[in-house]
Amino acid sequence: MVTNVVRLHDRPILWHLLEASRNLIFPFIGFLGIVYYIQTDQYAKFDVLLFFFFITGIGATVGFHRLFTHRSFKAKPWLRITLAILGSFAWQRPLFAWVVRHRLHHAHTDKKCDFHSPYIRCDGTKITGTLNQFLHAHYTWLHWYDPIIDPESPLIKDLYSDPTLRWIDKHYDFLALASLLIPGLLSMIFYGTTEGFIRGIIWGGLGRIFISLQVIWLVSSVTHMFGIKPYATGDGSTNSHILGLLVMGEGYHNNHHPFPSSPCVGFDKWQIDFGWLFIKCMKKFGQVYDLKAIPNNRRRQFRKSYKQQSVHNPL
Repeated sequence: MVTNVVRLHDRPILWHLLEASRNLIFPFIGFLGIVYYIQTDQYAKFDVLLFFFFITGIGATVGFHRLFTHRSFKAKPWLRITLAILGSFAWQRPLFAWVVRHRLHHAHTDKKCDFHSPYIRCDGTKITGTLNQFLHAHYTWLHWYDPIIDPESPLIKDLYSDPTLRWIDKHYDFLALASLLIPGLLSMIFYGTTEGFIRGIIWGGLGRIFISLQVIWLVSSVTHMFGIKPYATGDGSTNSHILGLLVMGEGYHNNHHPFPSSPCVGFDKWQIDFGWLFIKCMKKFGQVYDLKAIPNNRRRQFRKSYKQQSVHNPL
């Protein structure tokens, strides 16, 4: 039995309902609000502009993932703090828990101690049935286990020593709430009405969060079950061109698994990696430095074949 985790599935049903409300129900209501405004043609360009608060997803993909988890590059303090805050705005749970989970994911991919594998739960229980596997990897794993954050653990010690990151992690709930209030207040100022505040929360807050969460969660579910697999990684990781576009390059998950420290995930010319473009832009302006080498030579040797193969339930 895994001992360094919190057994979430043993918690009262009320806790699970509250967690589902925060992760699914309220964001989905916000999404329905966007659908309503579009269908009734009651939206303005400003509402759509607020939706692109969606860019906070870069905090999860470039910040939580490539910078803090894999240390693919270093960033100037202002950018490091900004990415940590934007990652919290993306409602991906607190920074330290995110990093510990993902480092364990790479250490035990699709095996015991992997929190969101489609094939096996963190405690080693196998998951059967394609639908059950998809649902577990996409969402329900959030109701099973969470890591215990040990400040002395090598899994998090490098980040825990930073007092600013400790503050951001500790105040995650405040930052998550701020990600709703900021677009709400901006919209209220623009429209000058209380209804404007609600519009802002719908477009720039809950609706944006619902879509952002879904596409990011698809990296755990779809790209460990369906897609193309140019690298023989020994796990279920695959590439998805669609998710590569939607999740700032993160959909090229099979590229990422053999070379997790690479700041670039879209290796080939046709693989658009917006996260890598952002990093390169920041490097050009001197805000990013010490980038890990992109493994161009090693990846050619590692590649299973230059003919990409489609896979389904590879394990």
